[in-house]
Amino acid sequence: MFENEFSTIELYGKIIIGTLKDNLSIDLDAAKIIVRDRIDVVKGDEYALLFDASGVISITKAAREYFASQEASVGINAAAIIVHSPIGMMMGNFFLKINSPEKPTRIFLNREAAFNWLKKYTNSHGNEKTNNV
Repeated sequence: MFENEFSTIELYGKIIIGTLKDNLSIDLDAAKIIVRDRIDVVKGDEYALLFDASGVISITKAAREYFASQEASVGINAAAIIVHSPIGMMMGNFFLKINSPEKPTRIFLNREAAFNWLKKYTNSHGNEKTNNV
């Protein structure tokens, strides 16, 4: 397991689990640190990303745009984002429509459902773009 001031990162087979720490406000600088450390952990390989943002207080517009960028998508082939509430899910789906992430991305309330969805990206690279739950 890897840990920095904003998140923990764990590998589970071909799924990388990034958990943002509770009660954080993520700005662009924090987003770049989170992505940099994830890229360092995957060492040039590709993984499906389970991104648990359920404890985050806020993410700035610049950070959201960065997370959806090609630069931030290096080393991942799909992303499942976990949020803590139906309102978070609604906001997350709005983010997906506005920012259009580079890789297939879905929002989930449940970690198990997110993990199960990601499994289809661990053996092959799906052609699916962004889907909303």
